[in-house]
Amino acid sequence: NQSNSRPKKRRRNAEKQIRERPKKNREEKRVEKRGKKRKSKVEEKQNREAEMAGDREEERKKMEDGEEEKQSRDRYAYLKKRRRARSLRKKESTAPEFGASPGQARVWSLESFSTSSGGGLARTRRSVEVFLVFFFFLQHKVKISEAHASLALRLNLRRSEARA
Repeated sequence: NQSNSRPKKRRRNAEKQIRERPKKNREEKRVEKRGKKRKSKVEEKQNREAEMAGDREEERKKMEDGEEEKQSRDRYAYLKKRRRARSLRKKESTAPEFGASPGQARVWSLESFSTSSGGGLARTRRSVEVFLVFFFFLQHKVKISEAHASLALRLNLRRSEARA
């Protein structure tokens, strides 16, 4: 009897294990699915947060880039102004005859006219010279014509005296 009962027990135990195994597997699967679902939900949430953070990061970078561009433009304009001011100062320092330093009055002299090669005053000096030459020439012409007039008057007087 015992020999007969052992295989039956074994069989029953085996059948029991087979019956219980799928149940365990189902439960395990449920737990795994739940875990997966939970994991996937958590992962989705993390992914969404990461994307949002990435978007925020991109926006911040864009803003920073825009600010950097603006700063570089402002810096360029600032440097341009400084260069312009420096070149103006350099011109003033190399050409003292154009203007006096703040504490001094502006004094014009023939030297300041002759030494200025900056165009403006040289042209002014040239035009003054031309005007003076022309003026003296006119004065000379006037003197000549006055002399002629006085001579003509004398001649006319003599003629009229000779007639009379």
